[in-house]
Amino acid sequence: MPGKSFQVILVKCSLAGGLILLLIWASYDSVQRMRIYLVNNDIEFKLQEAKTTKNKFAQYPVIARLLEKSFQISSSNPRTWLLAGNAELRRLANNTVNSSLEFQQVLSKAGAYYIEGLKLQPDNPFLWVNLAIVSQSQTEQKKRLQKSIAMAEKYGGSHPEVKQILALILAAEKQR
Repeated sequence: MPGKSFQVILVKCSLAGGLILLLIWASYDSVQRMRIYLVNNDIEFKLQEAKTTKNKFAQYPVIARLLEKSFQISSSNPRTWLLAGNAELRRLANNTVNSSLEFQQVLSKAGAYYIEGLKLQPDNPFLWVNLAIVSQSQTEQKKRLQKSIAMAEKYGGSHPEVKQILALILAAEKQR
């Protein structure tokens, strides 16, 4: 029923002893966006938890299930692709990979997630800056690294978090 409007009426909401009639107009699309938002917030919470938990492996099955649910609801949400890439990078940060081959595979998977997100929202500076992080770690991706840095600066150059990450990437590149 995409695009079809429907009406939800909530009755018997009490405020100071009185009854209020509350009308909420929504569309199928806005309900879907809300579902995606809620699932993605759960993913972000689990990613934050994965940073601080003692058992570094514990959060990844939960995160994987949440990502699968988010992709089922809508794979056309760039934030879902960003979170999927971030989950892969978190695996690397928590040292949950066992070999250099697996390390490169995880980087490639994260990069692929960011690229998919950029197909949907090419002006998203967070997708670009994360793609730059991945590209920096892959020596064969220098051209993609330069493009990612330029696009992150173009779309998010005034955002403090993007500026900070870009500064770190550029400092690391100068040391190479």
